[in-house]
Amino acid sequence: MLIRLLSLASRSRLLKSCMAALLHRIDLASHRLSHGRWMPTRLLLPTVLLITNGSRTGAPRTVPVISDLGADGTFLIIGSNYGRPQHPAWTSNLLLDPRAVIIHARRAVPVTARLLNGTEKTLHHARITALNPLFDTLEANAKRTFRVFLLLPKPVPDDLPAGPSVQNYQPAAPEPAPADPTVWHPGSFPGGTP
Repeated sequence: MLIRLLSLASRSRLLKSCMAALLHRIDLASHRLSHGRWMPTRLLLPTVLLITNGSRTGAPRTVPVISDLGADGTFLIIGSNYGRPQHPAWTSNLLLDPRAVIIHARRAVPVTARLLNGTEKTLHHARITALNPLFDTLEANAKRTFRVFLLLPKPVPDDLPAGPSVQNYQPAAPEPAPADPTVWHPGSFPGGTP
């Protein structure tokens, strides 16, 4: 079923555009509303949140990415951008500043990203195709070489001068229920207003 869905998506320009425009927004919203417990993409593929610094603004940017957690504690992520011809923005962010944070299992894991070269991609090919079985097809259809990163966990020093500012990341705590459920209280609705 998953292979069929991915195969269909790799051939349809409209479906790729819709997925790119909507899927990450749905994942981010559901992750926030569930306090880090759930994202729809996780039903099909292993998904984590990646927080990078924006390459132009330096502001933290959060995006869901499909990731493989290796036995050695490294994460492997692929910049496929749903098989579209351009690289996803988060890959440019990592090239400019390799320090990032992965939100995995409701924990913030500081990482350093390393772009894999052709030889390293070959060595990790089994891991890449296990993560995305249509990797070779998507890459050929996109007419570009996908950027594949290995994310190495690292300790975060207290005086970290730059990089994503999530050292104290905590999933949002549930809002307390109003004392009287028949009376509206500020903050009882998402965004604070009905």
